Amino acid sequence: MLEVVGVIDVNELTSMLNIPEDPRLLLGDLIEVNNNEAKLSQKGREVVSSIANCEEVVFRILYEYYRSRPRSLERDVALAEYGSKYVELSDYPIEITNEVLTTCLRLARFGAEANLPELARRYGVKAFLIGMRIGDYAAALEGLGHAVRKSRNPLELMPFIDQAIKLDKETINKHLVNYVGLMLSVGEGLIGSGFPKEALRFINHGLELIGEPNSELTCYLWTRLTTNLASAYMELMKYAEAIEMVNTALGKLTNCRIDERTRRQLVLELRDRLGVIKYLSGDLSGAYSVFSDVLREALELNEIPFAASAMHNLVKAKVLMSSDCSNYPELLRPIHGWTLRDSLNHYLTTNDQKNLRKVRILLTVLLIGIGDYDEAVKLLGQGDNDDIERFLRELITILKGEASTMTTEYRSPALADLATYINTALRITKWQSTGNKLWDQTAQALKNEITQIMKCQIPKLVLLQA
Repeated sequence: MLEVVGVIDVNELTSMLNIPEDPRLLLGDLIEVNNNEAKLSQKGREVVSSIANCEEVVFRILYEYYRSRPRSLERDVALAEYGSKYVELSDYPIEITNEVLTTCLRLARFGAEANLPELARRYGVKAFLIGMRIGDYAAALEGLGHAVRKSRNPLELMPFIDQAIKLDKETINKHLVNYVGLMLSVGEGLIGSGFPKEALRFINHGLELIGEPNSELTCYLWTRLTTNLASAYMELMKYAEAIEMVNTALGKLTNCRIDERTRRQLVLELRDRLGVIKYLSGDLSGAYSVFSDVLREALELNEIPFAASAMHNLVKAKVLMSSDCSNYPELLRPIHGWTLRDSLNHYLTTNDQKNLRKVRILLTVLLIGIGDYDEAVKLLGQGDNDDIERFLRELITILKGEASTMTTEYRSPALADLATYINTALRITKWQSTGNKLWDQTAQALKNEITQIMKCQIPKLVLLQA
């Protein structure tokens, strides 16, 4: 056992061996103890290496020890780790293998739901391998689906995905929902990782297998696949095809046999995707209208993630549509009972750093536009010191009169150019009165215009870089 685990607490070793006394009295010079931690001595390692089937015995002991303990995350992880090794070495005894498989699936599900990618990936793959080995294909496909969905790069899991794709048609048809669910997860993962073209293969494969959806579950999967097909087209900048896919899916949902709440949730997801497509295609007015509807519906359904996202998107669209900053106070107030601060707090609570940054930058742009520089600085202080946040922070010091120039050292050429423009414009704002009334009036008007550009137009350009 010590050969496997390396170092272990003496008290835990005593409990595992089920002995009342100090293990040193039983094992003698086979172990070394330091600071109440035990490990094998050189003599102990030599003895272990001479024992046949040592690993199998040890993993069985470890598995049975943790199996007897109360349910906990630590216990499940130990069961999955030691149990998977034990069943592999003992030719997969069915009862124990099923228990290990169930534990791996439980961990993979928990990792996916709790946004713990490594947990979902590691134990999803273990569930897939064990399930494939014993012919429990439903469990295998579900496990791999969790792993793919939470993987930072689904291409790393392609050997397992290819193995699943090679299943025979009879097996696929028998486990159609699990298999199509995997295709959906692979498609979503590839799109999220920047491989929309590769995602088309898996999404279309899933759609072909479903054909005409004839149940609540297949209708749900068909709609999700079509939504992701629209996302892939969107990433490929094929906006007309993407909009066509969304409208096709919305039409299909009217005839699907599905409960009303699920229908509304799927329509919400499709409408949200439609808003993104319209935004990216340059139809800001259309995007604002769609996101406003999404926000209202999301709040009615208590779908807070959609509400948080829609609020950010509709405010951003409105900011970019505006020729000035006169509507910024309105955009900081509640819309359908929700504020941009509510979105910020949601992402803080869920620790969604990517969306948190987006909302923080958008809020900062609004606060700069209304002249609330202190609140803007406070907000930026909560973020990383990346190029965009650093640029906005320096811009605020200029607007507050605390600095006379901006640094032009940014990784983004666009930010460097904007900083250069600001430094040039600042020289004009320093022009002294000449006594020539007409000149001084015109110069002051120009200075006011420059200040307005720095407060309103330049932050909008920075927002497009975010």
